[in-house]
Amino acid sequence: ASRALRLLYRLGLRQADVVFFQNDDDDRLFRGLGLVGEHQRVVRVNGSGVDLDHYAVTPLPSPPVTFLLVGRLIRDKGVVEYVRAAQLARRTRPELRFRLMGPLDANPTAITEAQLRAWQEDGLVEYLGSSPDVRPAIAAAHVFVLPSHHEGTPRAVLEAMSMARPILTTDAPGCRETVRPGRNGYLVPVGDPTLGCALTGSSADVHDACVRG
Repeated sequence: ASRALRLLYRLGLRQADVVFFQNDDDDRLFRGLGLVGEHQRVVRVNGSGVDLDHYAVTPLPSPPVTFLLVGRLIRDKGVVEYVRAAQLARRTRPELRFRLMGPLDANPTAITEAQLRAWQEDGLVEYLGSSPDVRPAIAAAHVFVLPSHHEGTPRAVLEAMSMARPILTTDAPGCRETVRPGRNGYLVPVGDPTLGCALTGSSADVHDACVRG
């Protein structure tokens, strides 16, 4: 974290009696930087939660196997790695479908509209645009993917889990807490599309393995 950001956190937290974290990595980071004092009580929560009735379990769709990433279109969400994995996987499994949903962003690491258009023209991903209701997109997918570099606890993953979709995400803070490997999904290294591609290409029926687990 930058010096200015650390200062802002220190000022913002110094009067707090209780500090909430959504994962252990952030807890350790803030303690290590001295942003949380010994006098403060730390509470760990498992994300912001989702409405299980709203995000109800839905049956898997018909083939072809379809992957979905939902999130802001920025590099920190792993969008570039997702597209690279799609490119590699489709060399041996051209029937696989890779969908992308989320808003364009003004962040310095944002994916540009031109880049997104080029990916679509190359047939690498299907862009679904942005919508306040992600349930139809999740229902139409077999596997939910979030190759993010860092999260608190990703709400999009919780929504997909609530709808009984296996998860392919990174072994990163906030993401790793959502997956029990081989039971409800798999973890891949941050920033490495090759392993993600090997998983999606050779284990395109990953959802079956997760259901069996």
